[in-house]
Amino acid sequence: MTKISDFFLELSDILQKNSEIILEKSEIFLRALPYPPISLPIDMKKVLFTLLFLLASIATFAQQSPAKSQLPAVMLRNLEGKSVKTDTLSNAGRPLIISFFATWCKPCNRELSAISEVYEDWQRETGVRVIAVSIDEGQNTEKVRPFVASKGWDFDILLDPNSNFRRAMGVNLIPHVLVLDGQGKVVLSRSGYTEGGEEHLIEKVRELVKQ
Repeated sequence: MTKISDFFLELSDILQKNSEIILEKSEIFLRALPYPPISLPIDMKKVLFTLLFLLASIATFAQQSPAKSQLPAVMLRNLEGKSVKTDTLSNAGRPLIISFFATWCKPCNRELSAISEVYEDWQRETGVRVIAVSIDEGQNTEKVRPFVASKGWDFDILLDPNSNFRRAMGVNLIPHVLVLDGQGKVVLSRSGYTEGGEEHLIEKVRELVKQ
């Protein structure tokens, strides 16, 4: 809400400083029309032109807002049991990393532990958010919470016990990592993990932040 308030305060200041110019340009436009312009009192013209300018500015502002995520809509649950719809996953216009893992997958755990060690630094530098999606099935889902706690991972964790989200994203093997830009578009999709592979992820995130 602060950004929106700041926007309208700045817009108000611009309107006050440029009202005469707006009026002059608008009158030139009206005179150039192929039909006689409507005759309005000068004060009414100012009000009308100011409103038109305000509406145009709002439309521009809306177009610059982060787009809705392009992820498919699959219902998952977090570790607290709360339902989370995947098409709502976002990071306020900043990059997002989604990692598919399982408690029994050693390469997955090595990768997430490596990311965990530098996650705080990544967040300070780029504002990136990491979401780890467990595909553990059946009773194994009960192991996820204590397992994550034992690892000390400070990520958002989602449970995908039926692999619906995994299949929707076209993921076959784990570990599998997706990097999304601020508009929710997948810009990197990678399976497997080798030591140091997390550096490739943050480099991609840095590229996105600079754009």
